[in-house]
Amino acid sequence: MMWLARLEHVEGWVQLFESPAGIREFAQISPADEFPVVFGGDVILRSGDPARFRLIVTPVDSASHTRRLEMSRDGGANWSVILDYTYRRVATPAI
Repeated sequence: MMWLARLEHVEGWVQLFESPAGIREFAQISPADEFPVVFGGDVILRSGDPARFRLIVTPVDSASHTRRLEMSRDGGANWSVILDYTYRRVATPAI
């Protein structure tokens, strides 16, 4: 599971990933208030190997954006796509 959160203590957005090892926080690494928004972080995989992740969020229109999660095992020289999808806001149903 992953979700975006605005953390007031860092005055910006972070990407949170829930895994068996707990919640990992990947900070925004792109300039503030610019698109695409890029979050990133370094982790140690179950195998013990180091890896770098980045999530790129790009607006499509006012109601949708793409999210592309990538991983690098060579310090960021090469990236592999893990997830690539479009998030679309659903209209709020009338109560």
